[in-house]
Amino acid sequence: MDSMERLWIAQAKLFEEKGDPRVKHWPLMKDPWHLVTLLVLYLIFVLWLGPRIMKRRKPKSLKLPIALYNVFQVWANYKITMGVLDAGWKTHYTFGCQPVDYSDNPDAVRMAELCWWTLFIKILELLETVFFVLRKKYEQASFLHLYHHVSTLLFAWVLVKFIPGGMPTMYVLLNCSVHVVMYTYYLLTGLSTKLRTLLNPWKKYLTIIQMVQFVLMVAHASQALSPDCPLHACLPLSFIPNVLLVCCLFRRFYTRAYNPQAARPSPGRSKRKDTK
Repeated sequence: MDSMERLWIAQAKLFEEKGDPRVKHWPLMKDPWHLVTLLVLYLIFVLWLGPRIMKRRKPKSLKLPIALYNVFQVWANYKITMGVLDAGWKTHYTFGCQPVDYSDNPDAVRMAELCWWTLFIKILELLETVFFVLRKKYEQASFLHLYHHVSTLLFAWVLVKFIPGGMPTMYVLLNCSVHVVMYTYYLLTGLSTKLRTLLNPWKKYLTIIQMVQFVLMVAHASQALSPDCPLHACLPLSFIPNVLLVCCLFRRFYTRAYNPQAARPSPGRSKRKDTK
C-alpha cells in the first residue's frame, strides 16, 4: 500500500469515525470532496472562464435576479437566526464552553439542521461573485471577497460535519444576524438611485459591524483553548487565525475605502524608503 492510498484511507476514516453520525447521509456531508470540487469550479469560472466569456459581451444588468437574491438572503438569514435562538440560545445555552449535544433530542437535531442550512446559504453566496463577473465588475471579486467566501464555506462544512451544535453555533447566530442587516441594505440600495444616495453614508458601518462580529467570534472561540472546555482545541487553533486574517483584510479594505489618507505613506516614510 503506497503513501497516497494510506492517506486516502486515513481521511475516509476521519470523516467516518469523527463525524457526527446524524448528518452522515445529509447532502454534501459524507465527505468534503463534492464541496471542494464546487469551489474549484467556482474559482475557475471567476478567475478565468467567466471573464473570458464576457470579454466581448456587454455587462448584464441582473437587477431583478439580484433583488430576488437579496430578498431570499434576508429571509433565510432571519429564519436561521430565530431558529438558532429557539433551539438553544434562548433556553439552555450559555456564552461559555457550551458542549455539543449529539443526541436525537429534537432541539439538538434542529440545531444541527440549522447549521446545515447555514452551509446551504453560504453555497448560494457564491452567486454574488458570479453576478460580479456577469456585470463585469471584476474589481469587486477581490482577494478579500474570494478568500472570505471560500474559507467561510469550508468552515461551515466542518461545523456541520463535526460540531453542529453547542458553542460553535454562536458564530452562526452572529453571522446570520449581521447578514440580515447587510442584505437589507443591499436590497434597499438596489431598488432606486434615491435610496442608494440616502443610505450610502451608512455603507461604511456595514464593514464596522462585520469587524465587530469577527472580534466577538475570536473572543468567544478563545474559551475553547482552556483545558476545562469540552470542545476540542483543534477548532479554535484553526478558526481563530482565519478570523483574524479576515478581520485584517476587512480593516485594510475599510482604510482604503473610507479613510484613504491613512492608507497613504507619509512623505517622511516615502523619503526614507527611497534612500535605502
